[in-house]
Amino acid sequence: MFSKHADGILLKHNYEYYQYYEIEDQVHETFPRCRVDQIRQINDPHMYGMYLLRQSEMLMYNNAVEERMLYHVTTEKRGLQSLESGLDWRRTKRSKYGRGVSFSDDADYADYYADYSTGEERRVILVCMVLVAKKSQVVGNTGFKLHVPPGSADTTVSPNGRVYVKYNDFEFYPLFMVYYRRKPEDRLKSRYFNAKANNKGNNPFKPLALNEIQGRKTFLEQQKRQNDEYQQQLRRQQQQQQNDERQRQLRRQQQQQQNDERQRQLRRQQQQLQNDEYQRQLRRQQQQQNDERQRQLRRQQYSPRQENSGCQIL
Repeated sequence: MFSKHADGILLKHNYEYYQYYEIEDQVHETFPRCRVDQIRQINDPHMYGMYLLRQSEMLMYNNAVEERMLYHVTTEKRGLQSLESGLDWRRTKRSKYGRGVSFSDDADYADYYADYSTGEERRVILVCMVLVAKKSQVVGNTGFKLHVPPGSADTTVSPNGRVYVKYNDFEFYPLFMVYYRRKPEDRLKSRYFNAKANNKGNNPFKPLALNEIQGRKTFLEQQKRQNDEYQQQLRRQQQQQQNDERQRQLRRQQQQQQNDERQRQLRRQQQQLQNDEYQRQLRRQQQQQNDERQRQLRRQQYSPRQENSGCQIL
């Protein structure tokens, strides 16, 4: 299930069966300080197909083609861009060993010499398969002007053998994206930083690292001020919302009170109307009763006169 190369790197024949813990262990072998947050597997059939096609082409012109597992460190944003357009060697700015895409077999080395000008704390280690047929070692500072590898080589390497530079498309394929967080002061803990200090007595990267730390502090201070300002704005907004809510509640209470008062007035009016109507009905009844008494009284007065005026026949 594994194949072993001369440099001791193990590659599985079927890359789909890599487990995440295996990738994390592989990274920790050379970068034990790496604080892994997340590992994501990359699946791009088109890119992988082009990679296999390029591998077949290289085998046609070379007796053997090595397939190495190497690391490329970049920012999270650039790592996501690479999934859309691939690792574009044309965008290279730092080209000590050639103007191509740089890889390393040491994750700590790749992390230490990665570009940190963006100031992004979250980084990505791209775990890549890289095709290597013929290598050419870069001597001195010739790599800065090296746009293509010399002769029939397809890869240039650094004198210490840690850096591999590729120039052609589809001669590398990213397998996994290993997310981790790195602070500027972590760079001082790298064994490559300590090695430079021990060998030369004065590490030329130390001022840069200290500047990064100072820049990071300034960035954090600015971020803190922005966060404080944001919190103040948020509190003002919340206070304004609370005031608005109180005003709305007050208006609702006033409106409710007005409605209640209108209802009470309406009930009083209705009650008054009912009382008036009742009084009218009562007066009508009394009037009718009085009228009825008057009629009865007149009838009683009229009846005796008729009886007295009648004639009696014997």
